[in-house]
Amino acid sequence: MHAQCAVPTQVTNVVITFPNCDNGTCNYTQGRCAWDTLTGVTGYNVKVTAVTTNTIVLDQQSNTSTSSAFPVATTDTYRCDVSAVNACGTGVAGTSTLLCNTDVATTTTTTTTTTTTTTIPSAPLPPTGSNNFVWFGFAGVVVAIIGFSFLFLL
Repeated sequence: MHAQCAVPTQVTNVVITFPNCDNGTCNYTQGRCAWDTLTGVTGYNVKVTAVTTNTIVLDQQSNTSTSSAFPVATTDTYRCDVSAVNACGTGVAGTSTLLCNTDVATTTTTTTTTTTTTTIPSAPLPPTGSNNFVWFGFAGVVVAIIGFSFLFLL
């Protein structure tokens, strides 16, 4: 008696996401097609098509991952077909479609510089008028200048 071989079942939960984001960084020139893992398969055949032009933008055979990034050049609806492969053959493809709008707003970082002006008051002017004395103070020492003689007070 020979063991029967069965082709894989249909791939489930095929989903296209746009933009392609990885750890918080998003690439607006890529989409990502992802699907659930199936047991007993050796890989997945992945085909992504731009629907409007019927242009194949990604065609992978025996992909062992459960997702693939694909280029998004224009705003279009993209279709992702994924089928599982094993030694017995290729299963029925699971499909997802999504409109990828390349005209979306992107985040821009703006740096703003703020200038603070500080006014430093000017030193007081010496007394004016008929006062013949000029007083200077330095760290607790008072100096009085009278004509050409000096008087130091501590």
